[in-house]
Amino acid sequence: MGTIVEDNQTVLAYIGAGATCIVLIRLILGIARSFRTFFLSPLINLGVNPKSLGAWAVVTGATDGIGKCQSTNQTNRSRVSGEF
Repeated sequence: MGTIVEDNQTVLAYIGAGATCIVLIRLILGIARSFRTFFLSPLINLGVNPKSLGAWAVVTGATDGIGKCQSTNQTNRSRVSGEF
C-alpha cells in the first residue's frame, strides 16, 4: 500500500482511462453510423426515399402557434382529399 496521494492518483488514472474508453467507443460508433447512413445505405437501398412517399411537408414548430395550426390544417386536408 502506498500513501493516500499515490492511491488517489491510481484511482484517478483508472477513472481517466475509463472515460477515455467511453469517449473513443462513442466516437467509433458515430463514425460507423455516419458511414452506414451516407455511404452504405445508398449502395444497398437501405432507408426510405422521400420521393417514393408521395407529397409530404416538413412543419417546424408544430407543437404550438402557427406551426400547430398549419400541421393540423394539412392533416385535415390530406384526410379529406387524400393529398396535400
